[in-house]
Amino acid sequence: MNRIHRLVFNRALGVCQAVSEVANGS
Repeated sequence: MNRIHRLVFNRALGVCQAVSEVANGS
């Protein structure tokens, strides 16, 4: 359970970083 939760959290965090980078790049 903890491992799955961490995997989902890391993926969500990566998506948020990518979105913010694209927003800043524009």
